[in-house]
Amino acid sequence: NLFTVLCRKYRPTAVMVGGTINGRDFAPRFAARLGTGCTSDATELVWDPKTTDIEFVEPAVGGKMMAVITVPVARPQVGTIRPGTFKCVPCGARAHEVIEEHIDFPVADIRTEILDFRADDLDESLNIADADVIVCIGNAIKGADALPRYRRLAERLGGKLACTRPVFDRGVLPFKLVIGQSGAVVKPKLLLSFGVSGAVNHVTGFSDADVVVAVNTDPEAAIFNYCTYGIVGDMDEVCEAMLAKLGE
Repeated sequence: NLFTVLCRKYRPTAVMVGGTINGRDFAPRFAARLGTGCTSDATELVWDPKTTDIEFVEPAVGGKMMAVITVPVARPQVGTIRPGTFKCVPCGARAHEVIEEHIDFPVADIRTEILDFRADDLDESLNIADADVIVCIGNAIKGADALPRYRRLAERLGGKLACTRPVFDRGVLPFKLVIGQSGAVVKPKLLLSFGVSGAVNHVTGFSDADVVVAVNTDPEAAIFNYCTYGIVGDMDEVCEAMLAKLGE
């Protein structure tokens, strides 16, 4: 109600909402009240200064393709943005007016009541978004039996294990460890990529990584176009060599 009142007063061109659990719940209901459209989980925004339309680019069909969605007539354009998609950019020394609003809101209009609160038990090993070091496994992995060496490498480097979407589709690792347009966007200082082909919907998930080391048996693999250092070789053998070098 409060946001609806403010939007009807100031008539913004667009309203962006963080693609969090609360944001994904809020945005579509807010857009429906204003009679406008809402897009979800955008990973890229393209603005047309002539029409003021925004192209919301977001994953579709399980991350296998990208959809471009616009709201050409209704305003404001409402969309949720996938967390971690954009860098924080300084706006410079520009003066900004702070608008203070006092809005009357009947407490009786609140139709929800919190009866209880229970904190979830968070498995930190599944939280890869803020990891400084990531060991990412691609579809070349032979199966779950081959995972222990990569887990050990991640642990020795003080990092987290992650994977591509096909690895999740095979049931080898859980979805929370997927990097890419259909998964997490990460910005590690070091990313070790083993057996990853280099599909666009995956590499956009780590485009801001400081250093990327890629390992693949195919010297023509696309992943080598996105890495800092490339190693042509068997992923298991290279992993074992790294563990040996680290003193295991």
